[in-house]
Parts: sequence; C-alpha cells; structure tokens
Amino acid sequence: MCMLSGPHQHAQFCNVGVHFQVSMKVNVPLKGCPSYWKTKSLESPASCGNKTTATYPTARGPTFKWGNKSISRKNHLKYLGVTLDHKLRWLPHVIEQDKRAMDQYQNLCRIAGKTWGINKNIRRLLYKTVIERTLCHGAAAWGHNMTSRLQKKLDSIQRLFLLYITGAYRATPTAALQVVTALQPLHLQIQQEATYDRIARARSSSNFFTVLFSPTDYESKSSGIHIHPPNFLLQIQFSFAENHIDSGAKDIYTDGSKTDEGTGSRYCILENNGIITSWQGKLDRSNSVFQAEILAVRMAIEAASSLHRPIKIWTDSFSSLLAILNPKSHHSMVREIQTLLLSHKHIHLRWLKAHVDYLGNECAYQLSKEAITKGDPFFLPKPLSSLKSENKSAALSIWQDNWDNGETGRSTHDIVPRVSNKPVGWNREEIMFVTGHGPFPSYPHTFIASIFEHMTTARAKKEIQFTMPQDVSLRSPDISNSNSVT
Repeated sequence: MCMLSGPHQHAQFCNVGVHFQVSMKVNVPLKGCPSYWKTKSLESPASCGNKTTATYPTARGPTFKWGNKSISRKNHLKYLGVTLDHKLRWLPHVIEQDKRAMDQYQNLCRIAGKTWGINKNIRRLLYKTVIERTLCHGAAAWGHNMTSRLQKKLDSIQRLFLLYITGAYRATPTAALQVVTALQPLHLQIQQEATYDRIARARSSSNFFTVLFSPTDYESKSSGIHIHPPNFLLQIQFSFAENHIDSGAKDIYTDGSKTDEGTGSRYCILENNGIITSWQGKLDRSNSVFQAEILAVRMAIEAASSLHRPIKIWTDSFSSLLAILNPKSHHSMVREIQTLLLSHKHIHLRWLKAHVDYLGNECAYQLSKEAITKGDPFFLPKPLSSLKSENKSAALSIWQDNWDNGETGRSTHDIVPRVSNKPVGWNREEIMFVTGHGPFPSYPHTFIASIFEHMTTARAKKEIQFTMPQDVSLRSPDISNSNSVT
C-alpha cells in the first residue's frame, strides 16, 4: 500500500471527496502501485507539470450546520403534497400516492365486492372523482418526466381499480380492461393534465408526445381585480327585464354564431327599421360562440362611444351580460368592456329573448351567419376549452396507437377495435367471455397445458360456449365500427 506522508503532499476536502496533490518527488512511487488506485476506487493519477493529482470519493456527503446544529441529509422531502427526491425521478412520489390509493381501495372494498354492492357505473364515477384525482395530484410538476418505470408503476395501480370496477379475473389484460371501461392509461391522463397546466397557468410551451402547444395560441387569464369595488357601478347601465319594442329608434343589435364552417361575429345599427351601419368579423373555427358574442358587444360599444347620446345595445347572450357584470371576471376582453362602459355612461346594455321575431335581432342573427364566410378575418386566441379538446384528442390518438400495436387483449381488440371515452356497457359475464378469462376450460388451458393437451383450438372454443351460464345473453357492443359477436 502506498502511504502519502511527508512535506510534499497535500489533501483538500470537497463535496465530491478528497483531492490529493503530491509533488514530483513521490510521482514515481505513485505510478508504481496501480493496484492501490483500483482497490480504493481512485481516479488514475494525472500528471500536471511537476505534480500528480488524484481524487478519492468519500463514503458520506458534506455536513451542513445551522449554528451549532447539524442538518441531516434526506433523499426526498414532501412539499405541498408532492414528494421530491434528490434526483427528481418522482418514483417516491408515485409510491407515496400508491399508499394513499391502497387505503382508498380498502375502503371501497367494504362497500362493494365483485358481485354485490354498488353498480359498476358508480364505481367508475368514484374512480374518476376520487382515486384518479389523488393519483394526478401535482401532475404539472412531475407529469412530463414520465419514464417507463413510472408507467409500469401507474399501470399496476390502475389495474387494481379496473378489476374492482369490472369484477374480471385477475389475469385479464390491463389494456382490455382500459378499453372496456373507457378509462385511458393513467400515465396518459397525467401527461394530459401536465400539458394543460403548463400552457394555461405557467404560460410556457409544452409538447404532448409529438404535438407541440404554444401558450400564445390560447387565451390567458387575468389575475386580481382591475376596478376598485366602490367604483364598479355597471348595474345602472344594465337591464334584463325591459320589454323590447321595434319603435324605429336608433339601437344596436349584436349576435354571434358558429357552424361547421367557422365562427362569425356581427353587430348592426338600426334606425327607422333599416340598417345604417354594420360590422362583420370572421373568426377561426376553434373560437367559441361566447367569444363571438363578447367580441360583437365590444365592437358595438366602440361604435357607440362616438355618438355622444344615450343608446341601447341589445343582445340575446345572457351569459355575456352576466360575465360583464362580474367584477371578478378573469376574461381579458370582458375587462376591456367593463372599462369602456364605465368611461361612457350613455351606453346601456339590454337583454332580449332570441328567436322572437324582433327585427334587429333577426338581422344580426342572419348577418352573423354570413360573417362566417364573408366577414373580415379577425384573430382571437383560442379558448382554453379548445386546449382541453385538442389535448384530449392527442391522448386518444396515442391510446389508439398503443391499442392497435399492443400484444395483449387481442381477442377484445377484434370486437372493440376503437378506443373511446364512452364505456362499452358489458356486464361481468360478457367481459369474461370476450377477454377469454373466465370460468371455462379454455382459461386454465393457458396455465395448465398438460391437462388439456388433447383439446384442439376448435374444441376449446366450443367448450367456452357450453360452459357459459345459461342466463347470459350477449349484446352487441353499443359502439361504432364494432364487429358482431359470434
């Protein structure tokens, strides 16, 4: 063993270990003992000028102190219900959530079993509203770092509840149970929610597998209260009970509509039962009817602000008026309308019932439909509801691809080739029949092949039919593009 002692040696302690530095006088003896460096897990000596350096990793990490008290080092800690590990692999968090889910599973088993208790629809509802919410807690922080190990752990957790909902045999493929119950894989649900939170709340770009989402394409929510409550006096400019009369006075009518071709927004100014001014805006197909209605009201207020005399703006959108009257609204355009109304007291908003043959309202309705194809293009960020829809479609597409290319649940895939968010609606016996895992000889044949060596494939299928309970009547799956059950 080489011993470092003498005036020509130096040792420096750091976070990663002990760093040795020796002069040329002991350089040759150090190179002569390679077995020592190998057995002590030392890095090979590196020569630098007339000195040789080596690093010796220590067994324990550095010691931190707060005053005279040492601070112990932990591999993970919990913050706001999320378990953070020192390498941010998030497996300790999933394990912790698994413990909570198991406690909830034990409570569920006390109120229902495979063949008794609450029906499967209530069980599925409890899973979606309680269990899934528990497992998805803090998804925005850890949902994007989804490794294969985390996916397997989440599948094992979800599988327990899928068996509880369906009452199927334990060996039933997880992929088949997910399709039958219309519960997408848990890791897809978590990644879907993580993507939404990052875009809608953190306002940062995010990708969901190959789909890239940008926050600039979607609406942003404003925070705080922009008008002091004592100054929010819009109630005197609103009325929901005034009777509308086609008197020929100058009034403004707004409307918004949406079809498969797109979304349109429109207002028109009527005087003496004739249109004197109008505006049409063509929005994107992804924009909502609420956005079209709010935009029409805003453009009408801007047009009325230059009249300098009392004028009424009529709309059949009850939700738009309620949003404008809400002092805590987070919608940016609603806040702009509130500011405009407070600075123009002569503008009054009125509500009228739709499709009652009011001349102005019918004109605005027809023109809003024309705006879908003939209006001036107007850009509005897509609503957050559109982000949810696109996110859900991307998750459904990935789930479908996994279902088509999977290795398990092929008998179920032959009958239900398309995944959906709507449950198939089979009972316990039908699930056992379709998945091939039930109380009939073909099921143990896969595990105890020696007992059924004489059975052919054709006879195995025949045994399934004869050993099913007589009171079972198979229904055709109530889904699209499904094959008939024979």
